[in-house]
Amino acid sequence: MHSLLGASWLIPFFPLAGASIVAVLLISFNRTMNRLTKPVSFLVILSILSSTLLTSILLFSHQSGQVIDSQLNFLNQKLHLDFKLDYISEISLLALGLIVLLILIASYFRLPRAKGYVAYVTFLTFLCGLFSLVIISSDLTQSFL
Repeated sequence: MHSLLGASWLIPFFPLAGASIVAVLLISFNRTMNRLTKPVSFLVILSILSSTLLTSILLFSHQSGQVIDSQLNFLNQKLHLDFKLDYISEISLLALGLIVLLILIASYFRLPRAKGYVAYVTFLTFLCGLFSLVIISSDLTQSFL
């Protein structure tokens, strides 16, 4: 079960990777991607769902602890990555994932899939990834200030 805690860095990675892939494809093939609303919706819902399932598995198996603790030097700036999971962060990640999933599913069924739909779901998925990164990281916001 300790390897499951080590894989919890994938919680913010799944939504960020899904949104990044769709964003690059949207920039490269704008007209084609705006027509492919169903596969794009499936991809971003799958990325949020996998992140939420991993969070729920960690929550129900009572996993908590230090995930990543490293020091990065980036452009003469020291960035301290400190990812920790505890009960409150797992509940917050689960609530965030479920809320974003409900919004994406409701958007899929209720919104007209016009030109801005793909950009909307991509932006929402990217925000979910960023918020989950802020929740799981204890020092990320303090290192930039």
